[in-house]
Amino acid sequence: MSSEPRSQSTPQSRILSAASAVFAERGFNGGSLTDIATGAEMTRPGVLHHYPSKQAVLLALLDRRDQELQQLLPDTASWDLVEFLEYFERASVVILSNRELVQLAHALTAEAAAPDHPARPWVVKRHRRLRADFVRAIENSKRVGTVPAEFDSAALAGAMLGAIEGIENQWLVDREFDAAAAIRMHIQLVLQAVARKRK
Repeated sequence: MSSEPRSQSTPQSRILSAASAVFAERGFNGGSLTDIATGAEMTRPGVLHHYPSKQAVLLALLDRRDQELQQLLPDTASWDLVEFLEYFERASVVILSNRELVQLAHALTAEAAAPDHPARPWVVKRHRRLRADFVRAIENSKRVGTVPAEFDSAALAGAMLGAIEGIENQWLVDREFDAAAAIRMHIQLVLQAVARKRK
């Protein structure tokens, strides 16, 4: 739920914070507008006054999450793979500090396998954007000779993103699992493998 003082929160922020908790716990299909209204301490008609449907709530919530995550991302266009992964390691600590948001992203990703799921375009766009960030860093490294030219940039980007999201998933089902340490180890292994290939 939102940590904002009640006096400073708006109805919209209360609805979106409640929706984040509901969808993270139950998924989009399992959560209801009534659940969201209860979490926001509002009536169902009160929620519908601000958002005409559950899908509208979800899309507004995804827009807010994108804005929050974008604030973590500086201009990485000129970074090579080492710089990008070092940043990603630091950013992962911040991302993992909000378990609810990570759980929401994973719940929606799983549900979005259904072609008609309202979050599918957002999930596809998110994965493409993340892979593109990795690919750009890999290509920058290739240009300066720190990553071998024969490496398939798209495949390496997909493998790294898949490993990191798999680590997050383990952490979501087991709170004792040290996701930050696992992500750090994965990054170190990728950089070592690239260095060995370059020699």
